[in-house]
Amino acid sequence: MIDIRTPQEFERNRISGARNINVRSPEFRKKIEQLDKTKPVLIYCMTGNRSRAAMEIFREAGFTIVFELNGGLRAWGNAGKTID
Repeated sequence: MIDIRTPQEFERNRISGARNINVRSPEFRKKIEQLDKTKPVLIYCMTGNRSRAAMEIFREAGFTIVFELNGGLRAWGNAGKTID
């Protein structure tokens, strides 16, 4: 599970167990290239806007199973799910 928000946003709140890789960082592509492309990846941001765009970057990088948390962290919280 990858939280693609900024480190500052990630520090405020996140889904337990998520890893932070900032989609706005110039190092984003380089960092995701280091991940195992054969394993499923779930990405999220606050509302889903950034994660929709990031899905294409993951696919271009060769990831075969990529999911986006529809509605982002906000929808997760609104559904009563735990946010750290």
